[in-house]
Amino acid sequence: MRREEVDHTTVARLIRDICYLYHEFADYRSIMPDLDFGGIYSLPYWEFLETSDYVVFESIPSEDAALIREGCLVMTFTMAADYLEGQGGQIGDNLLICRTLVERMIPVDERDDKLIDAVKRILQMAETERRVDAELHELSFWVYNECVRRYFSERAGLNV
Repeated sequence: MRREEVDHTTVARLIRDICYLYHEFADYRSIMPDLDFGGIYSLPYWEFLETSDYVVFESIPSEDAALIREGCLVMTFTMAADYLEGQGGQIGDNLLICRTLVERMIPVDERDDKLIDAVKRILQMAETERRVDAELHELSFWVYNECVRRYFSERAGLNV
């Protein structure tokens, strides 16, 4: 198993980007693509996904590691949705590596398994279909409710 520790500045930036992403979604009821990928959200978030043979976040608090894990999955989902809706973005050239990394993730629980499956599905759609349909919207609502709304209700104590 390969172990690589990410520096404190990168960890802080990942958390900041994820929290800002969730903040941007707060006014909506689903995942909204068409964000500033390459500007505000410029990291290759999929590279921070821990897989069965790659561990990144051993020395940070488990709560932060969990936020980064889920947030990077949500960010990857959002980037793929953006790509599907024709915006392009940095994920377009990285769809295969994204899908490979997500497929190598080991779910920590049933909810995580569903999130990983949603990200796999949208990456598959982005690679093969390049169209928006009801399934994308359904996945988007699920990811929003299970990740963004849950973040605010658990972290901020808000009932959104």
